Amino acid sequence: QLSAALADIVPSLLSSPWHAAAILLFSSGALLTAFINSPDDYSEAPFEAGSDTYDDDKAAEFYSRRPGMVIKRILRLGSLTSAFNMGLLFDWLVLGKLMKDEDYTALRKNEPRRAKEALTLCTQLGPTFIKLGQALSIRTDLVPELYALELRQLQDAVPPFSSDEAR
Repeated sequence: QLSAALADIVPSLLSSPWHAAAILLFSSGALLTAFINSPDDYSEAPFEAGSDTYDDDKAAEFYSRRPGMVIKRILRLGSLTSAFNMGLLFDWLVLGKLMKDEDYTALRKNEPRRAKEALTLCTQLGPTFIKLGQALSIRTDLVPELYALELRQLQDAVPPFSSDEAR
């Protein structure tokens, strides 16, 4: 019964080039999302775990043979940070520059919410970004005070993660 129903529906869906383009676009988005969110393979590493075993050349060789892994990580970082980055850009460019708000009141008004988003992003992005957030939490010369205060939570209340992920 299902195949008969599909046989009736598919020709009507593809009756217009716009329908076919929309189906292709949504299917591509779904495939890209599935690729980005698929589990990572940490079975191999470019060097042994440890603080004194890092080697730039080995890392470059390892990742040059795995472009899919690199592209996937870049896409994941972009997808997780895009809303935060676009919000900052909107506050600064549209509400600040284009609306001639030289005091950037919208940017300042949204700082508490953006600081909470930055904290959430650090924990979502993993151990490297948690360490970066911890370092930035004491650098009020680099980030606004509200961001630093929010990121200080990473000093004490870091969510646990597996040893494999830490490697």
